[in-house]
Amino acid sequence: RMVLRSSGSDLLGDAKGPVLLFAPLALLLVLRAMKQRSRLLELCVLSVAGYALIGTLAFGTRLSPHHFTLVVPLLYLGIAAGLSAAAPGIRAAAAPARLASRAAILVLTALLVVDALGAQRVFSDRLRRTGGVAYFSETVTTYAEQALADRRPTAYHLPTWGLMMPFVYLTGGREDVRGREPQADRVLALACSGTSTEIAYIPVEGASGYAGRIGAETGLPVSQSVLATRDGRPTIAVVRIEAVADPDGTPACARHRAIAHETRVRDPGMRIRLEPAHADCDGSPRVARLAWDVSSSSPGAVSVWVGDGVDWKLWTRAGASGEASTGPWANAGLRFQVRDADGSEVLATARMGGKPCP
Repeated sequence: RMVLRSSGSDLLGDAKGPVLLFAPLALLLVLRAMKQRSRLLELCVLSVAGYALIGTLAFGTRLSPHHFTLVVPLLYLGIAAGLSAAAPGIRAAAAPARLASRAAILVLTALLVVDALGAQRVFSDRLRRTGGVAYFSETVTTYAEQALADRRPTAYHLPTWGLMMPFVYLTGGREDVRGREPQADRVLALACSGTSTEIAYIPVEGASGYAGRIGAETGLPVSQSVLATRDGRPTIAVVRIEAVADPDGTPACARHRAIAHETRVRDPGMRIRLEPAHADCDGSPRVARLAWDVSSSSPGAVSVWVGDGVDWKLWTRAGASGEASTGPWANAGLRFQVRDADGSEVLATARMGGKPCP
């Protein structure tokens, strides 16, 4: 409303947008018919069109009407440039055409001026009467004040650029702020390391879908709250995932704990190697290749076992020197043991490590 239509004045209302948009285009056609040209007008029209195209391609549905505030001066400048370029032709035209052109210019100018003054008066009256309620800026201030007062470690994710910029400014850059919705792996890594996560949305409708999805993907409890203006209008929706109090006792945190990669052999002449040495940080299973050579102490066949350190399962039988690949089921903490043929003596061990996602 505050960009291409009147902010409270009923003189032009919704017609203000088409007037500002099509007047420069109409002037281009008029100048072409008059065999005149205004490079400034052409530049303004191309700049507005380019801004709209690039903004739409880059931001899509995230682009709101207020993002076009920048083009309003260009539209006015284009109209002025077009009228200036048309003035010599209008003065040289026959009397009826000259009078009609001047009348059209006066009507257009009067409409825009009166509408702008009326909108300014209505806006100012409303601002004095209400004290500025029904605008999200006061809610952003409240949210920033809450963030500064809350000393719990928290990572803030603000997907809306118009919310992130004032929040960073109001908090003095002292908070950990990012501009996109965090993926489940980052939320888990933060929660399991003692840091909560908050995702704030404008408009509030964007929160519910993410809250349900992140709760299902992480298995962590998710809370939602809404900040409203003084007149009760919901403005900012906040999704919060609290830090995990007991990471060791939380199954969801198991794959985000650092697990060291280990290899051990019974005798110095033996070798064992596991590739890759570490699992994916997001916990997804992967294929691993185990290679061993225990022929210095066990020249016959060996058995290879897999397990978690407590429960073991026979995986394969092979020669004293060899290698084998798992299916896509190897994960952080998985252990391998190369034993003698009957499985009674452990000759070499390896454990797949794991690291939390950054």
